[in-house]
Order: sequence, then structure tokens, then C-alpha cells
Amino acid sequence: MVLGGEQYEPNAIGYAESPDGLVWQKFTGNPIFCADPDTEWEQHKAAGCQVLKKDEHYYMFYIGYYNEDYAQIGVARSSNGRTGW
Repeated sequence: MVLGGEQYEPNAIGYAESPDGLVWQKFTGNPIFCADPDTEWEQHKAAGCQVLKKDEHYYMFYIGYYNEDYAQIGVARSSNGRTGW
């Protein structure tokens, strides 16, 4: 995963792959996960993720921000780790 944004934590979560850890290719569908303005506790931004694969799904634990100073941990699930969170 690659993060991008401004001040404190980034604003959204992106995805990139590397065969060697030196040269990276960004996913053209970035960002793969953004804050949901309709969800009060993560309406400001989403950042700081950790992704784990278990069985057939990828689980992403992330920080959802109500505002710049108030955040909570969330979890999202995807079948391929890039889309459908």
C-alpha cells in the first residue's frame, strides 16, 4: 500500500506493486479507499492502513477521521485487495 496526502496523516489510501521493493508501479485506480462523507466517524479522511489476507479476503484496518483531531479504527474487506472495499 502507498499513502498520499497532506498534513498529519494522508487523505486517502492508494495501492502500488514492486517486484524488488525499489521500483514501484502505482495502481491506475488510486485511491483505492477514501473517507465516506456519509459515515460520521470517518467523514474527514481515511489513512494509516494495515492489510492482512485471510482465506479468500483481504482485511484492511485503517484510521477513519471525524475531523483532524478525532479518529477511530475501522475495518474494510475486499476480495482482491484493490477494489470493492
